Amino acid sequence: LNGKAVNACTTPLRVADGGEVLTIEGLGTPVHPHPLQRAFADCGACQCGFCIPGFVVSAAALLEKNPTPTVEEIREGLKENVCRCTGYQQIIEAVLSAAYPSSKPPIPEPPSPLKEIGRSRTRKDALEKSCGTAVYAADLYVAGMLHAAVLRSPHPHARIRSIDTAEAEALTGVHGVLTAKDVPHNRYGLITPDQPVLAEGKVRCVGEPVLAVAAESEDIAHEALKKVRIVWEVLPGILDPREALKPEVPYVQDLEPEGQVIQEYGKNIGSRRQVNRGDVDRAFGECAAVVEALVTTQRVEHGYLDPEACLSCLEEHAEGGDMLVVHSAGQNIFADRRQISAALKREIESIRIILPHCGGAFGGKEDVVSQIICSLLTVKTGRPVKYVLSREESMLDSTKRHPFYGTVKAGADASGKLLAVEVNLVGDTGAYTSVCDIVMTRGATHASGPYEVDNVRVDVIGVYTNNPIGGAMRGFGTPQVAFAIEVTMDKLAEALGIDPVEFRLTNALEPGKKTGAGQRLLRSVGLKECIEKAAEASAWHDFKRSRRRAPEEENPWRRGIGIGLAFKNVGLGNASERDKAAAEITLEPGDRVKIRTGAAEVGQGMTTILCQLAAEALGVPYEQVDIEIGDTLRTPESGVSSASRQTFMTGNAVVRAAQELKEQILRVASDVIDVPFELLNIEEGVIRAGGNPNLLMTLGELCQRAGERTFKADNLYVPPITHAWGESDEEGYKTHVTYGYGAQIAEVRVNEDTGEVVVDRIVAAHDVGRTIHPAAVRGQIGGGIVQGLGYTLWEEYRVENGKPKSKLFKKCGMPGIDQVPKIKTIIVEDHEADGPFGAQGVGEISTVPTAPAIANAIYDAVGVRITDLPVTPAKVRAALRARQKLVETAS
Repeated sequence: LNGKAVNACTTPLRVADGGEVLTIEGLGTPVHPHPLQRAFADCGACQCGFCIPGFVVSAAALLEKNPTPTVEEIREGLKENVCRCTGYQQIIEAVLSAAYPSSKPPIPEPPSPLKEIGRSRTRKDALEKSCGTAVYAADLYVAGMLHAAVLRSPHPHARIRSIDTAEAEALTGVHGVLTAKDVPHNRYGLITPDQPVLAEGKVRCVGEPVLAVAAESEDIAHEALKKVRIVWEVLPGILDPREALKPEVPYVQDLEPEGQVIQEYGKNIGSRRQVNRGDVDRAFGECAAVVEALVTTQRVEHGYLDPEACLSCLEEHAEGGDMLVVHSAGQNIFADRRQISAALKREIESIRIILPHCGGAFGGKEDVVSQIICSLLTVKTGRPVKYVLSREESMLDSTKRHPFYGTVKAGADASGKLLAVEVNLVGDTGAYTSVCDIVMTRGATHASGPYEVDNVRVDVIGVYTNNPIGGAMRGFGTPQVAFAIEVTMDKLAEALGIDPVEFRLTNALEPGKKTGAGQRLLRSVGLKECIEKAAEASAWHDFKRSRRRAPEEENPWRRGIGIGLAFKNVGLGNASERDKAAAEITLEPGDRVKIRTGAAEVGQGMTTILCQLAAEALGVPYEQVDIEIGDTLRTPESGVSSASRQTFMTGNAVVRAAQELKEQILRVASDVIDVPFELLNIEEGVIRAGGNPNLLMTLGELCQRAGERTFKADNLYVPPITHAWGESDEEGYKTHVTYGYGAQIAEVRVNEDTGEVVVDRIVAAHDVGRTIHPAAVRGQIGGGIVQGLGYTLWEEYRVENGKPKSKLFKKCGMPGIDQVPKIKTIIVEDHEADGPFGAQGVGEISTVPTAPAIANAIYDAVGVRITDLPVTPAKVRAALRARQKLVETAS
């Protein structure tokens, strides 16, 4: 506004009256982008893209005022903007690239003999996002649509004595009101259908949907909610998972009809996963040192920038009748369709889900939120219905990272060989199941860390309470257990007098060794290389030898360095029937190749990577490959975009389909030009014959000469067999197809007076199997680290007495661009034989080791271990005071 960046949501129109207003649309278009928009696209700064128009406009205002800014001036100029995906590093580089065109920062590309693999191609959707033309669910509009609003529970636990909707229904402009009695099958759930669509008889957590309205406008819909009269009987809440385990406490999950409650594991236990290997008690008796830690991790909001939104409508079905079409951004549209079908008791073939751009997810968009309610209102009214959750409503309704509480015990012999690990953790899964079982399973299989240890006893329990629902969030339980085991490993190394890096190198997993859960790893275990490269890049040993006290003028600051390791499964594993993926590839007119897959792009760069894989396998340039995703009518099912699985699973399907398509093309070409099939190949999109460079044919020319023949290949990739939860020492036991590995080293400063912690630098070395797109890998690692940084120091979705206190986005503690440390990314490539061109996943693991690396660095700096996340200044101060009192008492 008048050359200054302002927040549109807080700027009254009267202030803009008569002024010069510039929005993202005024800068440029995807066809004719502004240099700044081009820089954001080329530097890999666009992931989910939802925040990018704001960053571009703010950067434009900055550069207009200061054409040659420093990095610190860029941070200052953009600090009002928030990104949850990128980690900000590539956003800063994009602004620098636009300001200093001749010094565009190179994105490292590992050496590769391949044409497309290992190249940082401009993402297929990058210019759409940097130019503001990408369409998200909240942007959708159709004529005649109604607007939905939902009345939610203000109580963590209460019985609904009566609901009076007469006044709301009589309000002019209201077209439909729904309560539980209007839902054909009032149960849904991603894995276990234990959650009512609309509360039935009682509510079990704050924010639970009770009633929905469709009206001519949002204002009318919300006015109607005010006219609903509900008589509540407030009930005592079960709010502490440890209390919920007591025999005298009633069931949280008391839905009727009977049979909905999961009772496999015991009262109020949604899941229990145990590992028992070796003789743990005997091994502890043989240890030279045994240490224990009490660990607590907090509840965290996903913080995706794009709130949940949905548009549903009825269209004419090609086979007669109505087709319910639902536009919504989820991580698995086929699972969404199944849940809508069940709740509406509607044939699944009469439901079509279309995925618009998704502005971030991180696991939080696996569960359906708006889609079923929106669909019900459309069927009831016969009109299109749009439902966009406000930020506060999104935070109330969406799942959260599970908070964990428990103990870790570990012991080793005098040489530092890890002999035994015992882990007991309780996770709060809230009122309903969501993915409780998967999170507890991941926690149990990863609880002993990426170490070889033959004696393991693990017990991880997910407990129902009347708190907000715990769900999938980047890492699925592994950030919690990694924090627990890694701070314990540092404590154990100290007890033995062994350097933390050397201790980890002694015990780290490598080919031939077994995980704590009993899976023998055969290949692609680059963990030791990650440790060594991270230690070298951070000058770990030099730091340890140097003074830790900062310069005198900064006193009382102390410097510290710490390490954290991680491993994380790729794919769902555990014999999951859902762990497969399909893709279809066709040769189109005009030399174009098209991929179709039902997988969800949520900002991870999947669409671009799949195009690179297809181009490499087929022998065509990346620029010739197009992709269509996320339409249950037009694309095959490819499973959930979660568990770091899409590059591996759908990537394999794409490669195999491309190889089959290539064979089809060459066989037809062999007939057309009368050259033996064995002599033909596709290079740079041109069919060539070996030994005769003049014999060429483009793919477009082949289509013309092939007559009515079409070229299409599809593949359903089913990964190697994994085993369900069972006897872990069986020969060949495998919980997951493969794993990613990583080591992160954090350098921090801690103020002994205030307890303030500043993270100066993080060195992150990650084994990704093989790099398909270096900029995307770097962006995923950087983004994951910044989420891990927030998880360690600031982020918490606070709940008191079952009621959320973190009602504002800015109160959740997510890091801004001015709080991010220097990040050095090291890519390690230990090729995975089963992966597409050797690749595996990297999306989740980058968040996992950050918290323990920082916590261990804090201990290195000031000598206090904080094992209760987040590590706030108050906790550091309290620990320092407690240590001082012990010293004074001892003296």
